[in-house]
Amino acid sequence: MKITNGTPIPLYFSGYTTLIPELREPDGKIREWGRNSNILILPSESDFILALPGESVTFFPYTILFWRKGNQAELTIDFGDGSIWVSGGLKPDKYQFRFSYQKNIDPRSKIIYSGEAIEQMLLEMVYFGRVETPFVELHLAKP
Repeated sequence: MKITNGTPIPLYFSGYTTLIPELREPDGKIREWGRNSNILILPSESDFILALPGESVTFFPYTILFWRKGNQAELTIDFGDGSIWVSGGLKPDKYQFRFSYQKNIDPRSKIIYSGEAIEQMLLEMVYFGRVETPFVELHLAKP
């Protein structure tokens, strides 16, 4: 996902738990996703990437698509905190896929990341809100 800072001020964008996958089924319904985790990874300052006005940041989470027995696929996407988004039982067909970037924590609160407080000034420069990519076609064919 590529996000361009269209404001006149520098902004930080976070790659930590902000990319939400959306998959539209062939019948138009939005598919439910599950999340699995064995560990919790706390964010650090390096999870916040600075974009000057007009600059872009790109996030590309680790993603796996694999086939299971019974001619069904499973899609897993890293969420950044040690957990993964999981959507299984996908059959060969045409789907639509997109990411939304969602950062909704109150920027006025002080947040502790990996034992270190990120200063108020940094938090005020973090973009809070939602940005969506357009849906793109995802064609799953029999293996």
